[in-house]
Amino acid sequence: MSQVLRFICLLCWSTLSAGIFANAQNINTIAGGIGDGGLATNTVIGSPAVLWMDRSDNIYIVDYTHTTIRKVSPTGIVTHVAGTPNSTGYSGDRGLAIYAQLDRPTGIVTDTSGNLYIADAGNQRIRKIDRQGVITTFVTLSRYINAITIDDNQFIYVATNDQRISKITPTGYVSVIANSAGYYGFTGDGGYAIDASFRSIASMCTDHLGNIYLLDATNNNMRKIYPSGIITTFAGDGVAGYYGDGIPATSARFSAPIGISADNAGNIYVADKNNNVLRKISSSGIINTIAGIPVSAGNTGDGGLATAAKLSAPSHAIADASGNIYIADYSNNRVRKIDPSGIISSFTGITVTARVEHLGDGGPAKSAILNQPIGIFIDTSRN
Repeated sequence: MSQVLRFICLLCWSTLSAGIFANAQNINTIAGGIGDGGLATNTVIGSPAVLWMDRSDNIYIVDYTHTTIRKVSPTGIVTHVAGTPNSTGYSGDRGLAIYAQLDRPTGIVTDTSGNLYIADAGNQRIRKIDRQGVITTFVTLSRYINAITIDDNQFIYVATNDQRISKITPTGYVSVIANSAGYYGFTGDGGYAIDASFRSIASMCTDHLGNIYLLDATNNNMRKIYPSGIITTFAGDGVAGYYGDGIPATSARFSAPIGISADNAGNIYVADKNNNVLRKISSSGIINTIAGIPVSAGNTGDGGLATAAKLSAPSHAIADASGNIYIADYSNNRVRKIDPSGIISSFTGITVTARVEHLGDGGPAKSAILNQPIGIFIDTSRN
């Protein structure tokens, strides 16, 4: 990652019982400030909802508050990619994406050709930006889009607010793969996902084996759809709370978990929003807290171990190929970074408590102001 990302030492390691800090890593803030075209650390970014890393190590930020998509280069420079700052609507198809209007974007992914796909949720569309920066409507879904992800075969998956999951081929053909009836509830484990039901799908991800993971925030659990179409519960016992470090994830408890992602090794990261922590489920199915002090909200800890830092309503996290983890620290309006040694730092975001203007492109991510980041995504297809 960029040489401009800086690390500030602050807190020391602290040990808790019951394996809470097993596999802990250090945490630092890495993005958030003022000034397009400048360093991201000086850039104002409002509510980064999702982060995505492309094959060239550019990080894309869904700026939900300002209805824009921004990009942080490997050298830490922020540029405007799509959306008209602070202007919500639907316009711009067949023109440059930087002049188009979006409405409540909730996610972004890229394919192996460098095209970007935006979940333009309020417009009930998937919008596509080609490598020349031209935006078009890729698919119209007639439903609010809760979550989006993409697999290694370039199939896009979207969860809509009727709790259905649809699969979109690279040519734009749409088919429902889960909850075809659109039921609201919790059914289907051990059977086919097409017959299952959910309450509120908040986030999805895929792994390199072709499995799809979905986070059902209201049911406080995570479910897994195998390539065969069979669905099971992967994490969470369905009861709200904070419990379970060092044990199988199926027995753990979450409180309004809102974001998930998978890394190259098959580990799953869960942003446990109301518990103010980031949790990691190993490829063997064991869960541990790796950032945040359980239940305790705050904005402390840069330069120290991530498990001794305070987060505030984290909403998503991703890991890159080098073992760095990026957290959308939602209510602190920052993206923060945990390095492989467990130190946390700021990647983007000067903390603000109110809506701010769209400022900061071209500046360091660490100085950018974020307003309630709720999601992050990394493109692992480059590996």
